[in-house]
Amino acid sequence: EISSHMGARPKCAPYQGKVFSRSGQSGIAYDGKGDAVPYSPLSETSYGQPDGIFGINCRHKKYPFVSGASFRTYFPYDEEENAERYRATQKQRYMERRVREASREAEMLKIAGDEQGAKEARLKAKNRRAEYRKYCADNGLRARNDRLAVVKNKS
Repeated sequence: EISSHMGARPKCAPYQGKVFSRSGQSGIAYDGKGDAVPYSPLSETSYGQPDGIFGINCRHKKYPFVSGASFRTYFPYDEEENAERYRATQKQRYMERRVREASREAEMLKIAGDEQGAKEARLKAKNRRAEYRKYCADNGLRARNDRLAVVKNKS
């Protein structure tokens, strides 16, 4: 059984919350209540692709499913709702990159001795940080300050 979460990327979303066979077989299994649970081969999914299920940075987990004994824990999310959350989190990542970019620019200008340019870049970073927080609040996303941090040059 593959776990499920809201905002799964496009190549993972169709497979989350479903049961798959690693042996290459397909058929019907039964949960602990006797309800039918269809399964298909894992090889028919995006498994093995970098941006596919269990690929790079994929947050899905696989759990054993024993016919007649296991109970389903995970279920698929609505496709449109999931796609909208995915788009929202991708915009969140974009905004995080822009905050870091402005912060690095401010640090670079400070080191170069351009105090006026550094001041403007810090203001840009501050404004982008505020936009980021508002976007997160408006879209029900958790603001991740650790993703906004830039390592400062100590020299």
